[in-house]
Amino acid sequence: MMTEEQIIARLEAVRLDKPPAPKPKPVVTVASDRKLSVDGQRERVSREMQELIESEKNRQLCIETHRERQRRQRAEGLYYRQLYESVTTAEYWSRQRDNDPARRGEYSPIARFEREIKDGAR
Repeated sequence: MMTEEQIIARLEAVRLDKPPAPKPKPVVTVASDRKLSVDGQRERVSREMQELIESEKNRQLCIETHRERQRRQRAEGLYYRQLYESVTTAEYWSRQRDNDPARRGEYSPIARFEREIKDGAR
């Protein structure tokens, strides 16, 4: 919370009868002779060339990074697809094995023999 002195100081700071603070004058700079000279232009061109070379290196690095990321993601996708296929195959064969009547305790060799004879007779 503001104290009474702070409130009064704030109100006095924005009084309308007080003239506004003078605005700072803009500083005008003249292009130096160095900028206009041949040496200055050479330095500017060489600096810009170095910046372009550096940006091209960064661009190539980004392209390579992107390619590496794509390769890694492709490899991960292949790994997870193979993992999924192996798990589903294992589950399938596990169900097939567990569905066997012998595993459920319902195996009867005599019933199997009779079934084979009946199927063979057809």
